[in-house]
Amino acid sequence: MFKFLAKIKYPYIASSTCCHGLVELGFLIITFLFFILTINFASAQSTTTGQITLTPGFTLQLDVDVTNDKVYMTMTGPKNVWLGVAFDAQSMGNSNKDVVIYSSNGLRDYYLSGYSTPSQDSNDWTVLSNNETATSRTIVAYRTLNTGQSTDYVFSSNTGNIPLLWAKGNGLNLAYHGSRGMAIGTFTLGTPDVSQQPFEVYPNPTINLLNFKFPTNIQTTNISVFDVLGKTVLQTTISAAQPTLDTSAWSPGMYVVQMVTGNNVQTKRVIKQ
Repeated sequence: MFKFLAKIKYPYIASSTCCHGLVELGFLIITFLFFILTINFASAQSTTTGQITLTPGFTLQLDVDVTNDKVYMTMTGPKNVWLGVAFDAQSMGNSNKDVVIYSSNGLRDYYLSGYSTPSQDSNDWTVLSNNETATSRTIVAYRTLNTGQSTDYVFSSNTGNIPLLWAKGNGLNLAYHGSRGMAIGTFTLGTPDVSQQPFEVYPNPTINLLNFKFPTNIQTTNISVFDVLGKTVLQTTISAAQPTLDTSAWSPGMYVVQMVTGNNVQTKRVIKQ
């Protein structure tokens, strides 16, 4: 894909319009990359656990996308404590089992090493979004199905149960858990919703407020806004009940607005005046 972009022949840009032309070119490249990501994300066959309630207020969902060799994890829990899940484990005595923990250090890979703090592993998770409400945090992240590391769980297209060991702390710093337990997730066949109706955003261009018209079957969505250089400007969650973003502080220019709902990703090009 990058070789393809490198081969594109761009016309000479006069010095008076050079900066504008480069910004426009950068925006087009970013939009193209998001378009490719959206197609790959939304069209893949998958298995899913659906949303698993580990304990009240702490949920997990795993979505396996075999076509693109990815597993997507959605973890939701209290925003002021660390959250951890071990895959294919039923007790801390199950040494070398894969663990993922969100703490003050961010989302990191660990593995069980007996009845003590899990040992840190090389990190394979990439965070797509980390959104907070007044009391909760929702993290969406992904990694490859098989990292090749012996301490990482190998996800596949197989259906069936997966034991999950969970724990959460008394604060964000990783320390002795405040509570813990075990749950069972069940992978079933699933297909991402490629027929989801598109969001509408208006007015575009915008000055102070950007409004979202939600599809009829969607109540909330995770929003990420990127400028023409790919820098994250905003990450938040909005609902159909309050479907607006305040754009008054944005600098004039063009932006990519990304909406992630479950396994569906949509992007819109927005101009701020």
